[in-house]
Amino acid sequence: MKAADAEPDGGQTVLVGDFDGYGLAVGSDGMVYAGTNYTNNRPQIIRIDPSTGEMSQFLDATGIAPRALDFSTDYSALYFGTTNHGAVLRIALDEDLNPTSEPEEVVMMPVSWHDTLEVDACGNLYVGSFYGHQIMRVNGDLSVTQLMSWNFDNYGHGFEWGSDTGGWEQRSIYVTHPYYGDWVDEVPIGVPGRRWTGEVLGGVTL
Repeated sequence: MKAADAEPDGGQTVLVGDFDGYGLAVGSDGMVYAGTNYTNNRPQIIRIDPSTGEMSQFLDATGIAPRALDFSTDYSALYFGTTNHGAVLRIALDEDLNPTSEPEEVVMMPVSWHDTLEVDACGNLYVGSFYGHQIMRVNGDLSVTQLMSWNFDNYGHGFEWGSDTGGWEQRSIYVTHPYYGDWVDEVPIGVPGRRWTGEVLGGVTL
């Protein structure tokens, strides 16, 4: 694990105080997109304007139970995992990041309750499951590869790619272990996350 050089120096602002959310992703429009938690009685994905705190419904997700989410590298799709049946879904988007289709299944994962969904620079999906205690990669051909596996106590709850600032490694992920002393591991992956600005050869949008 490497320590970042910078420390937070700003205040905190509550954008939405009455939304029981879980997954978060920031779009190319600067808006914050959030899925509901499993305890929410109105399953949906919302869009939040961080400059005003204004909230609008992006997707009525009744019966879907959205959880972790992330955009494709070109922002033409929003992917999200689920809590109830194991499917990873996608929504096609226009240039303004508005839905142009109903949610459709990308792949059925072997386990449900997706605590993590991230996209790498090549367009592959990484899905972490609470019940399987695993992080799996959905490859460009829609095959699923187990990337990491733990027992419950060491479970890797979520992760982020390192950035090019602060001493973090761009081609590694940083995995949180909330049931193991709040530990964070650095795991070399060999590919950066979707925010990488270099040239990508053979990238995909699933």
